[in-house]
Amino acid sequence: MKREKLFSLLWAFLLSFGLSAAAVMCVVTAFDIGIDTGYLLRSCLVAALVSTLCYSLPLGLIPPGIGAVLLVKLWQNGTLELSVEAFLNRLPRQYDRAYSWGIIRWGHRVAEEMEPDILFSLCILGVLIAMVCAWTVCRRRTVFPIMGLSLVTIATCFVVTDTVPDSPWLYLLLLCFVLLLMTG
Repeated sequence: MKREKLFSLLWAFLLSFGLSAAAVMCVVTAFDIGIDTGYLLRSCLVAALVSTLCYSLPLGLIPPGIGAVLLVKLWQNGTLELSVEAFLNRLPRQYDRAYSWGIIRWGHRVAEEMEPDILFSLCILGVLIAMVCAWTVCRRRTVFPIMGLSLVTIATCFVVTDTVPDSPWLYLLLLCFVLLLMTG
């Protein structure tokens, strides 16, 4: 019984890290965003580890609670708002080049100033995917929430034919989808 529990925890950790890292790295490689990918992958790794441990124990409210407190602090600090603005400026800029849709902006900063700020919003997206995946696997819930969240993330890449993710990250994402569906 104990070996099965450890095996389940290992799979929950690997799936949540693999899915979160692959989803955010697909966006980074598709849009050619110049950010610190090492920091992004480390945040996905830590989120997967903490979420897996907390959801395997009766401490299930700790990851969402910590996440909510951090989001409030980042919003009050202004870091989260700048990051979301930068991310929401980067995607339409790529779409505008392809289809002339126009660019959504609510600030007066130029695009080159915004590029480093995208890191926080992608870290938050990766942490959210890792938490939902660990919750799905550890608590044996349905896979539809995590599949929907990951598909929405990857769908941003397929609006324009110029934004194709690197194949290793896309294959890892598809492998995690298949494993989630098979073990669902």
